[in-house]
Amino acid sequence: MKLQVLHFVLLASLALGFLNSSVVAQKSKGKNTPVETTPAFEVAKSGTDAGSFKIYHQIYESAILYNDFAVATDAMYHMIALEPNNAALKDTLAALYFQRGAWPQVVLVTSEVLAVNAENQGALELRAVANQSIGRAKESLEDYEGLYKRTKSPYHLYEIAALQFSMKRFGECELSIRQLLASEEIKDKTIVISVQDGRSQDVPLPAAVMNLNGVLDLEQGKKATAKAFFENAIKIYPEFILAKNNLDAVDAMK
Repeated sequence: MKLQVLHFVLLASLALGFLNSSVVAQKSKGKNTPVETTPAFEVAKSGTDAGSFKIYHQIYESAILYNDFAVATDAMYHMIALEPNNAALKDTLAALYFQRGAWPQVVLVTSEVLAVNAENQGALELRAVANQSIGRAKESLEDYEGLYKRTKSPYHLYEIAALQFSMKRFGECELSIRQLLASEEIKDKTIVISVQDGRSQDVPLPAAVMNLNGVLDLEQGKKATAKAFFENAIKIYPEFILAKNNLDAVDAMK
């Protein structure tokens, strides 16, 4: 039986936040904290281009309303052609590709955005997820490390630990886990994780970290402590499917 490490259902809300903003020029203080929003078409120049931009913006909004992300993406390209220096448009294009699971395109667009503005936290977060989704663990880890320096978010540190484990950087992974377990911040936090058959669970972050610690210990031959971590994860969250599966796997070992 294969041991299972948590897989975050990552940043769907962040992507939807971009998409539902009706293409805005935005300044923010940290993640999802808008300070000033101005509809992009309002800053278009007068004349034919402004009229064309407004039409494509209306197409975009209608497409988003009906969850037609392909049409919304096409409309976004037309708006970018009309206003190539409008940074908010490329932010939204990256979010559209993210919503469609077009990970290589997310990486390309966000890399272009970050080349202009290295402090664009939203773009960095989308790229971290995209890199992870296409198996670019090293690049994803670098992105998450950059995010964690800015945010000190336990969610980002958890992803760092999971990536360190996947890259067999076990010493670094253990240090990240220890830092998480010592943090008071994780106690009241939950994460959404994917499980079997496309389902997901809201899992307390301490249970998630315990599960990861168990997988790490078992990988290093520490069966007894691994079992204890899985049991502790289940005590925190009795419905924790991945931890239960991992505990069953340990029990089945000879």
